[in-house]
Amino acid sequence: MSVLIVLAILFGCKNKPGENAAPAATDSTQTATVQTPEPEVQPQQTYSGPDVAQDVLKLIDRSLISERINDSIYREATETKRVFDEYTSPYKISAMNGEGGIYNIVYVDCYPMLNDEGSYYVLFYTEAGVDGAVLDNMKTYTYKNGSLTEVECPIKAPNFDEFFEGVEIPADLKKEVNYMKKEYASKKNTLHGLDLRHGEQDDCVLELRPSYIEDDRLWEMATPVRYEFNGTTFVKMK
Repeated sequence: MSVLIVLAILFGCKNKPGENAAPAATDSTQTATVQTPEPEVQPQQTYSGPDVAQDVLKLIDRSLISERINDSIYREATETKRVFDEYTSPYKISAMNGEGGIYNIVYVDCYPMLNDEGSYYVLFYTEAGVDGAVLDNMKTYTYKNGSLTEVECPIKAPNFDEFFEGVEIPADLKKEVNYMKKEYASKKNTLHGLDLRHGEQDDCVLELRPSYIEDDRLWEMATPVRYEFNGTTFVKMK
């Protein structure tokens, strides 16, 4: 997570004698127009409770986070007081190092649990890659009263055929699909290397896709395997 500081420097230039000089005032009274700079618009705070995601990130075992998320990046993520508005949520946080086009990203997403006030289901995952990032690791926890407890991750690697179930693959793409299927099998049923996204219409929905589809037509054809948070855990959607 980075903070950009923009410095605005105002230059004033005086005219040389005879160059575009303003005519002298003939009236004894001159009227000067002073422009007042627009006040900087500050984000409107819409939440004043605890920064749940930041508190959880502090409790995540540091060994699960890439060394490329160095101490400086880590401290900024875990110690900087955040302002919450429509773009920043107390239930989500991330930290990234993308230097040189090599990406390492860590995410913490917290979901309030039903029927257990003050308790959260935590999705922790990391991504890594060159010129982009794909799923590297995932763990799930419950969090309450400052205590983080790991629970079995309910999100499992899909069967490859699920991505193209009911899809008619064009003849010129079948060879590529068969190659992808062999590559997928070599991953030995892990989530590593998959593309993970939140649903466009529902943030409580996760979408898994194979990340190594090179042909744009296949990417459009592939059906994401979806999981939905039901208030207690993530369940696979039919």
